[in-house]
Order: sequence, then C-alpha cells, then structure tokens
Amino acid sequence: MKKVEAFIKEHRLDDVIQALHRLEGLSGATVSKCNGFGRGKPDGIRDFKPAMKVEVYCSGDMAEKVVAAIEKAAHTGLRSD
Repeated sequence: MKKVEAFIKEHRLDDVIQALHRLEGLSGATVSKCNGFGRGKPDGIRDFKPAMKVEVYCSGDMAEKVVAAIEKAAHTGLRSD
C-alpha cells in the first residue's frame, strides 16, 4: 500500500478528480483545503497561498499511474506547480 499526497491549485481540482476517476481500480481520494508557501519569499508573516491537498491510498503498482494522472491534470506551467 502506498500513499500519494499532492498539493494543487484550487482551480485545478476538478481536472485532477476527473483524471483520478478515469483510473480503473482506484477506490477513492481525500481532498482537504489548506494554505502554505513555497520557495518564493513571502511578503508578510501570514502570506500563505490557498491550495488543495489530495491524498490517495493505492497499491504499489498503481502509485505511478496516480502520480502521472495528478501531474498531468494539475499542471499549469507556473513555477509553483
């Protein structure tokens, strides 16, 4: 059993969920709203960006397919992907 955890932009959530639904044998996912920051220097101490956390538990051989589906569906081309 493997856990795949991804932080994605809120506006990409529908695309990611649709991509996960297309994976045969995947039983489900958990989605949580969260805030965080990346490599960029924050403007202030509370300068967090909204994001969605997607968690998927799957078999070991399914994990690569899950990661690939999330990467493709969540990609925006921006540095923060």
